[in-house]
Amino acid sequence: MVQAEEKKVPVPIDELGVIGGVHIAVKRDDLLLPEVSGNKWYKLVYHVEAAQKKHAKGIATFGGAYSNHLLATAAYCHALGLKSIGIVRGEEVVPLNPTLSRCLELGMHLVYVSRSDYRKKEDQDYLETLRQAYPSYHFVPEGGGGWDGIRGAQLLLDKRCQAYDLIVSAVGTGTTIAGMALASKPHQKLWGIPVHKHSKVVDELASTIPQLQLPNRLEAERFTSYHFGGYAKWTDELIDFIRTINGTYGLPLDPIYTGKAFYALLDQIEQGLVPAGRKVLFIHTGGLQGNAGFEQRFGVKLSNPDPKT
Repeated sequence: MVQAEEKKVPVPIDELGVIGGVHIAVKRDDLLLPEVSGNKWYKLVYHVEAAQKKHAKGIATFGGAYSNHLLATAAYCHALGLKSIGIVRGEEVVPLNPTLSRCLELGMHLVYVSRSDYRKKEDQDYLETLRQAYPSYHFVPEGGGGWDGIRGAQLLLDKRCQAYDLIVSAVGTGTTIAGMALASKPHQKLWGIPVHKHSKVVDELASTIPQLQLPNRLEAERFTSYHFGGYAKWTDELIDFIRTINGTYGLPLDPIYTGKAFYALLDQIEQGLVPAGRKVLFIHTGGLQGNAGFEQRFGVKLSNPDPKT
């Protein structure tokens, strides 16, 4: 049986120094495990435990063609001898991108569904149809969400994190920031930076999970201008920013989640909205494996080999 506390791998906290009078550190969860990195391991750990408890054949879950969650699930299941099914949004595109190719190498069975069917991924009748098609599989929500995902995300904040009074993270489904909010301490504030136009996702998450009572120290809805056009959208300004941060601090970011969130943090500091002397911890939620697919798809390099440029 997987025991989350026993299996947890320590990651470094990199101190970047003082920027605009604000002390910034980065918790490098992107270094957690090669293919189950960032917040993905944390969100999956209790889902995997639930699958093992009921002796499921494997895990079935949902994701897009470039989903970090699909790859993390495939790698996690492969390591534990479980089977995995990835229900992929949209039609198959040949040749496969690096993410889906690696999922296949790890033994994941890919099932492509239409975008209209994919939108029904939370519909109970549709889920029951899938369960009948794939019996003995434990179904996990997209992105590792649900109460088990939130429980796992609480593990992101270890004792070292208590030394910081502002914690900043990207927000996708809201699962990660919700878990960290529950694990945070009264002296801390949390900023969740939505990476899509759907800025009320955290409030909606709280309304759908009865046992979820989020503390008021979590702020998310006011950071609505950092999505760069929407989920998985990007601009040249964002790419240049990611390259600059990589070259200056040796900190790799991705254009879907961490690049947008770190841009938001520095922009808030530049506007004087973070008091001088504040100790800030940025949570690196991973996603770097997707950079290869991004570079392949758009012909854009995300790394900057020239420091200080």
